[in-house]
Amino acid sequence: MKPKKYNWKNSDNSDSNYGIVAQDLESILEKHNCCNFSGLYKPCNKDDKYGINYSQFIPILINSIQQLSQQVNQLNERIKILEN
Repeated sequence: MKPKKYNWKNSDNSDSNYGIVAQDLESILEKHNCCNFSGLYKPCNKDDKYGINYSQFIPILINSIQQLSQQVNQLNERIKILEN
């Protein structure tokens, strides 16, 4: 996933926003066989739009950070052993 910078159309607010393209998320979820992610809203009819509930990402991101931290610690221990 690649975060994107965007501005809302037809808005007086010129502040930049950041987000993820929902269709990109959909293809990644399909690729990894993750059908049950409730953070992706798909259109139900022609007037609906895609959407993302970003709060659903928080537990997943925390878990990923914890896993990466564990890997970093393990690799640092291996480096210490190899340097001695």
